[in-house]
Amino acid sequence: MRKLYNYLLGSIGTQLMLATAVHALRIPVDTAVRIGMSQRVEIAFDEMEFIWINGNEELFPEVLIPIEFNGWKYEWTESRELTILNRFLSRLAARISEPMQIHRFHRYVVRLDCQWDQLSRKASECVVDQASLPTASGESPRENLAVALYRESISASSVYYAFLCLFKIVELGHDQYSDRERASHVIGYIDSNMSAARTAFPTHPAGPPVGVEALTGQSLYKTFRCAIAHASMRQMRSPDEITDYYATSSAIGIMQSIAMFMVNSGHFANQA
Repeated sequence: MRKLYNYLLGSIGTQLMLATAVHALRIPVDTAVRIGMSQRVEIAFDEMEFIWINGNEELFPEVLIPIEFNGWKYEWTESRELTILNRFLSRLAARISEPMQIHRFHRYVVRLDCQWDQLSRKASECVVDQASLPTASGESPRENLAVALYRESISASSVYYAFLCLFKIVELGHDQYSDRERASHVIGYIDSNMSAARTAFPTHPAGPPVGVEALTGQSLYKTFRCAIAHASMRQMRSPDEITDYYATSSAIGIMQSIAMFMVNSGHFANQA
């Protein structure tokens, strides 16, 4: 593990940037991109200064953004700093055509006078009992497609793509209707089964809950499904806006419950 604080010392530019700051946002970035040949790079973008710590095959690159912190709580869901960092990553990705995004789960507020380990790329291990392994595909092609969409969702690094995969499962269960009719049936199914689904398959959103209790079939369809799938300045979810990220993360928790409820309730079992 690389001790990040040791790599911040020795640079005059870095020392000046951090001179008045006690805390910083520490944000791993999921990318293979390396910026420059130095271990650390000082960057200014949209009037925000931050430090990029390069990674390698074993460690994620990380960003440090000096902040004023009251020592109580940092409002990640309304973070101006994360939105600006997302905009920087979007601009850079468009320029070099390399994938890069803020790590989905790990982000911290740290003291700059402490040491910490750079985040490892090694995934945590999940041990599965051999007796619980599946032995065959489902008899219904629709059920097979539904579980494939679920796997795609939980494996996705993008919360927006993950949400669409989950919503497609519910749409798949109602595709005997026309497009116009299907939307109302999907909304009705979500509203009718949300409580039972969340009880049977409780999930934990990827971020702090944002208006979870207020979500309905209509809002999940209109302000998430349609806003993500269609590009319109009137209503859309921007990958750069951190408030959209956290709202979608919370909505994913609900859609995971509904999708698993639909699959496990036998909804697809008798569909060709």
